[in-house]
Amino acid sequence: MRVSVLTYMLLVFGFMSSFKSYAQADLISLEEQLSKNGFEQVVLTLLSTDQDFILYFEHRAYRNPLDAMKLARRLSEEIGVIVKVYVPLHMGVPLGSYEFDGNGFVGKTLSENRKREFSYAYKADKYRFNFYMLPEVQSRFGYYERPLQTKINWITATTVNLGRGFGLHTGILVPIVNELDSQEKNIRLAPTYLSTFSNFLPNHYLLSHTGLFYNDRFGVNLQYRFFDADKRWSFGWELAVSGFYILPSSGLYMEGLNDEMVLFDFEYYFPKEMLTLKLQGGQFMYFDRGARLDLIRQYGRVDVGLYGVSTTNGFNAGFMLHLPLVPRKILRSKKAELRMTESFKWSYFFNNEGNIGTRVRSGPMLSDITRQHRYLFIKNQR
Repeated sequence: MRVSVLTYMLLVFGFMSSFKSYAQADLISLEEQLSKNGFEQVVLTLLSTDQDFILYFEHRAYRNPLDAMKLARRLSEEIGVIVKVYVPLHMGVPLGSYEFDGNGFVGKTLSENRKREFSYAYKADKYRFNFYMLPEVQSRFGYYERPLQTKINWITATTVNLGRGFGLHTGILVPIVNELDSQEKNIRLAPTYLSTFSNFLPNHYLLSHTGLFYNDRFGVNLQYRFFDADKRWSFGWELAVSGFYILPSSGLYMEGLNDEMVLFDFEYYFPKEMLTLKLQGGQFMYFDRGARLDLIRQYGRVDVGLYGVSTTNGFNAGFMLHLPLVPRKILRSKKAELRMTESFKWSYFFNNEGNIGTRVRSGPMLSDITRQHRYLFIKNQR
């Protein structure tokens, strides 16, 4: 049977159209599955071939980016879409690029063209209303009359994304127990501040917080970091100008900006031990000058740290835990989510007298964010 050229072209066009529609349906299905599993700001673009994709994503329930990448890979394999490169985001800003080589995720430099490609595809409405809960715990040991004194507040918070690298953090604070001070146990506004995050030059990051912070301080906190995910070391500085405030039931009480903090730090990562050594020095809060040494062991989702600090106000030492709280998801829909925090950080100080090596507690520390995206750290979790 003879087939005319026109008929042949129509058959070929129909086949190509069907393949294109099938591939587009797969991509739509993958984006839907990723969204159902908590991913936000999902962008899929082709690499140099017609089959391999690069996936940009943000998942605020995972502190460890490897957990999110493993989940994304499993979902893409179930649908049949080949995702070769994964780019996790923080506030819409890429923090690394990881290629799956068949055995694990290997760090690859993300080109400036790829960063611009994502910036054009970014949409602020591709985020949910994300609510998370966490306790704020302060403890003091060692008094004979009362061996353990605690102050516990329960916070329900949210981050409203106002644009790429720009957000508003706010929430409600409910006091549970207060045996440490005379602060009134009234329901009040949780720490509320504007936050900006940018990668203004390759490997150069800047994070700022402006507003009402933890430990009854308000002001401005600025953090800079040079971080190359392919290197074992990084360094940065932190500046803060702050003042005292409280929110009693009668209203807002604020004093002037009367305190300055200027700190410099250097980090080095030992991959075999998955251990980070951090040396920090300068002027802490309350014009207290000195240095602090941290040893941080990363276990993937959990960090355990030991530290010592020596300043003009004295010496202190202690330990730190940094971990996600469960359940990771309580409620989730297309537009909103309620979960426990992915980043609960608690420190214990052996010396509870005076202010020794105290820093402003605004929002997440930039060094904590970048440290999780180091290529060797991701690779060593296999």
